Amino acid sequence: MLAVLLLLPSPARAGEGTVHEVTGDKVRIRSGPGTRFPVVGHLDRDSYVVVVGVEGRWKKVRVPGGFACYVHESLVSRNDDGTADVTASGVLLRATAGKEHAPLVTRLERGDSVTVLDVEGEWLRVIPPDRAEAYVFDGLVRELGPADEYRAALARAADKRRKALLGDAPERNEKVRAAEAREARRKAVVEVGEKVLAGEGDAAELRDRLTRISLESDDDLTRGYANALLSLLSLREETERLERRLKKLDAERDDAVDEVRKQYEAAKKKYEEALVAAELLKSRREKPFRAVGTIEKRESGYVLVENDRVVYHLQSKRFRLADYVGKRAGVNGRLVVTDVEKGETHLLVEKLEILPGKATGRRDR
Repeated sequence: MLAVLLLLPSPARAGEGTVHEVTGDKVRIRSGPGTRFPVVGHLDRDSYVVVVGVEGRWKKVRVPGGFACYVHESLVSRNDDGTADVTASGVLLRATAGKEHAPLVTRLERGDSVTVLDVEGEWLRVIPPDRAEAYVFDGLVRELGPADEYRAALARAADKRRKALLGDAPERNEKVRAAEAREARRKAVVEVGEKVLAGEGDAAELRDRLTRISLESDDDLTRGYANALLSLLSLREETERLERRLKKLDAERDDAVDEVRKQYEAAKKKYEEALVAAELLKSRREKPFRAVGTIEKRESGYVLVENDRVVYHLQSKRFRLADYVGKRAGVNGRLVVTDVEKGETHLLVEKLEILPGKATGRRDR
């Protein structure tokens, strides 16, 4: 049963620097001293907390072993060991991924290290340093004694809590590693593609790398680009083989020169056509939008229009579409069925980027 910490009234500064024991079940800890602040986590019965301040009926506590909260990815530098180093001063910690709620009282400083549990968009779910603080209402904790006397018990509690947090993380960490591997393959296919498009590099080595990327990738665009480059590479090799043979036959005045020349020209034409197609795929890889157009507001809702034709009806939880009316944008997302009987679908916008170009102005219909 959830409880919202209740203690008998105590002097304004009583209990600071002492260890308190949690006497309730699933006791809420909050980012600030009041129920209007978001819940950061829960404390189990018999957990230990160190009180570092008192604000009315709320105690500010340092939770042993930390707890999970969020920090923006632009303010940290990721490490290979699953940690991240803070790169700025006064970095805010949030109870949720986003800026909708008040931050925690604790701020990170440059050089602090956090353990990364998960990635949610541009936000990292992390275990902060042990000095992170939160608030509990004073009704379901009781004072035990000075913190020094409970140092060993606090260390055991911190280790237990940290292991519990990390124990919940394998699946999330696997998702993080999968996302990092996906991004690495995207970068690799672009790197290999530059060599293939320029006609450079060892063909066998390039083929091996592209084949591995194609087999391992779970991203359709990356895999499609890799397969297109493999086809282009095969045509390049065939063209080069025929070119070498043609030169040899030219030198020997062989009667087969004309036939080989025709084959060479045909192969060269296919190669050049495939090269154009690959260049197009490259540009789409660098700017992957599902659709491009102008966002308009009509009676039926928000739509994406291109050449006076409605491309998609739009919905979004992430973006306030009213702010983008009349602007030309590229959008990504997934289609959702909004009316099964009528067969109506909307594009649920998950990525939106304003593009250069002439805006049509706001149109309300």
